[in-house]
Amino acid sequence: MEILRTRLCQWRPSSVDALAVAPEKCDEEYIPEPRLALGRGNGSVELWDTSLWTLHQCTPGHERRSIRSLVWVPSAAAPKKARLFSAGLHREVTEWDPRTLVAILSVTSGGGPIWSLTSRGTSLYGACEDGSVRFFDVKDSEDIMMSGRVQAFKSRVLSVATYQEDYLFVGGSQSQLAKWSIRTNTCEATMNLEK
Repeated sequence: MEILRTRLCQWRPSSVDALAVAPEKCDEEYIPEPRLALGRGNGSVELWDTSLWTLHQCTPGHERRSIRSLVWVPSAAAPKKARLFSAGLHREVTEWDPRTLVAILSVTSGGGPIWSLTSRGTSLYGACEDGSVRFFDVKDSEDIMMSGRVQAFKSRVLSVATYQEDYLFVGGSQSQLAKWSIRTNTCEATMNLEK
């Protein structure tokens, strides 16, 4: 007679806090799969092949890392490739190697936790806890340089989006919106919304 012993444990999935899809083409060349990057609430980063819906690679989570945003940026140094960046409540912008999912570079925001990250060309824009939007230059493939900032609000900035070549739209925790010119570093319009 065989005795079979089993243990059941409660499955606790981690939330999906960030998604980013790499562009299909870079310099008129197709970027191969995997192209979907996924950030989880436990700090792990995953790469998914969207043609087969299979998990390609995964990093272990970390209790001190929280991924709130993921962004793919075309590589200036290596055409036909894209670079993967993440930001979160752990106050850092991190570049990941898309082949191995190892963190290559990391730089602190200088503005506290980063709630949102967006890009335009080889520039990153991070919405920070201190009410500012921080600019990061990633032209150089070996460094992430903070290149500027705008003090958008007195309270937390939760979202940021680029528009055309020179504008940022910024959303704050006090139900505010603002349109900023990147070129002149000035606020061109603000709006308070109903709470």
